[in-house]
Order: sequence, then C-alpha cells, then structure tokens
Amino acid sequence: MSAAVKADPDKLDIFKEAISRTPGMLENIFSENRELITKTNHRIDRTIDSLNRKRSAAENELRQAEAALASAQVANAANAFLGTPPIPLEPYYARINAAQARINTLNQAINEIRRLKDDYRSNTEQYTREEQIQSQNYNELLNKGCSIVEQYSMLVRESIGVISTDSPGSLSEAILNQNILPNIKPNINWNDPKSLITESFTVREATLLRLWTKNEKKDIYHIPNASEIEEIKKMANAIQIIRDTYGRSMNVTSWYRPKEVNLGTLDSTGNIVSYSNSNYNKKNFDSAVKGVGGHHTTGLAVDIAYNESLEKHLKKPEILKLLEKNSIWVQNIDQTKGKGYIHFDLGTRLDNDENIRHGGFFNGKK
Repeated sequence: MSAAVKADPDKLDIFKEAISRTPGMLENIFSENRELITKTNHRIDRTIDSLNRKRSAAENELRQAEAALASAQVANAANAFLGTPPIPLEPYYARINAAQARINTLNQAINEIRRLKDDYRSNTEQYTREEQIQSQNYNELLNKGCSIVEQYSMLVRESIGVISTDSPGSLSEAILNQNILPNIKPNINWNDPKSLITESFTVREATLLRLWTKNEKKDIYHIPNASEIEEIKKMANAIQIIRDTYGRSMNVTSWYRPKEVNLGTLDSTGNIVSYSNSNYNKKNFDSAVKGVGGHHTTGLAVDIAYNESLEKHLKKPEILKLLEKNSIWVQNIDQTKGKGYIHFDLGTRLDNDENIRHGGFFNGKK
C-alpha cells in the first residue's frame, strides 16, 4: 500500500456506516420473511379449523337425517299394519345424500389444504436452510468488508503522512508504534463550540476559558489562531488515543489557557464571536486564573476529571507503553487526583541524566 495514494477520510466514515448498517438491513429482511411465514401458517391453520367445524356440522346433519329416516320407516311400518298411506321417504334420502356430499366436499378441501401445508412447511424448511447459508455467506463478506475498511483506514493515515507504509502488523499494532493517531475531523469550525475536533472532543472543550472565580456573566472562549489550532489538534489526537483504549467518556476540566486571550463569546446563533468587553481580553489567562503555566499555555496539555477506573486504565503496562510510544505524559496521578483531575500533555522532559524523555508518568509541576 503506497503512501503516495491519497485516501479520503470522509469516505472512510461512509464505509464504516455502510458496514454497520448492513447487518440490520439483512436481519430486517429475514425477520420480515419469518414473520410472513408465521402469519401464513396461522392462516392455514385457521382455515383447516374452520373446515373441520363445518365438517362436524355436516356430520351432525347426516346423523339427524338418518335418525329422521329411521323414524319415518318405523311410522310406515305402523301405517302398513293400520292400512294408512305411507310417508314419502324421498325427502329423507335427499337430505342424507346432501349431508354426505357436503362431508365429502369438506374432506377433499381439508386434505388438499393439509397437502398444501405440508408443501409449504417443506418450502419454509428449505428457506430456513438457505437463510442460514445466506447469513454465513454474508458474515464472510462482512469480515472481508471490515478488513477492507481497516486497510482503507491505514491508507487514510498513510495519505496524510502519519503512519509509515512500512508499519508492520495490524492497525492496533500500528497505533502502538506511531507517534500520532490521525483522528482529526476535516473541516472543523473553530467558531462553533459543538464542532468535533476528534470523534470525542469538541471545540468547546479545547477553547472554553473556565472561570473558576465566576466573575463573568457568560462563558468566554479563546479564538485560536492558526499556530494555536495546530497545537490543539496535536493534543486532541493524543488524548483521543487514550479515549479509544479507555472506551468511556473523559470529561475535560481545562485545556487551552493562552498567555494572551483573543476573547470570544457566543452570539444568539450559538457561534463564537469576538468579545472585547472583559477584563481577560488580551491578558494572560493562565496567570489570571492562578495557573502554573506549562503546556496549557500552548494547547499541548489537558486536564481530565479524575475517576478511579481511568486511573486503573492508565496504570496498565500496555497503556504505559502506548503513552511512551505516542509521547504522551501523565502527571503522577497521586499528586492530582485529590484535586479532581488527571493531567496529560505532549511536552518533553529530562531524566536524571539530562536526557530527553518522551511520554509516560512524571512527578512535579506542569
């Protein structure tokens, strides 16, 4: 797979959506067919029940006609002894013949419908076997589709120059062996707080200037310039790596705290617009809220609300490896969890031998 080939990240989302929707579409078709089979079987059974009731009525009519004939024959014997005219028996025989004919017709109908039911059962059993084969074939195609999407995902990453074409192994292995996971969304609107920077993090989380002193009447935002946007993207990529492995939400408490605020606030349509009527405009926001400087002032640091499950996740050996490979630093959690946050950043630090280290856990101030 050549890095010279350009892949479209938007198409990757379309492929993923198509694959995720297809199983449901196929199951809907199978479900509708199974529902039709069930309804048809019920209609056949109801028809047979109705014919059986009619046959029972015809059989009862036959018994009554035969009893009437027997009574008429007894009466005629008495009439012959007494010398009176006999009762005509033809109507009784006609009644018996009509009842018997109706029974024969109903028996033929019942037998025919039962034969059709047996044929239908055979066809539905064949359909069930074919459905199982189709499901198996579909699952094979789905697996191939997932494999193609994963390859295309790698191609997207190669095309934007993030993952080398020589990266061995699966996508997860590539993540462990590369510096950045390219999760940045295209066409980010930096004036829309709801706009996604990555799948999990928004413009609002990155640019909201949290006012713990509550001396402003409305939320204020920093409107980042081009260089600041690039730094925020780097941090967003990095923190998305952790979010993907963690599999749960991570609540941002503080991200970018600029040295000089280009202040904005929300207009009536919910967009961030320039706002100069504030004591924070053109000021060092980090200093104003008694921050301690560091990489928050460049956009390369973010604080996430502390929770115990996230702490346990970050201390897993494989996650520590992930942090180191992606140059992500996490401040010693024991130092920050009492304050309610976990600090992440992309800075560089020196070890005891003054060698530059990238990623892992560190002690001390940010």
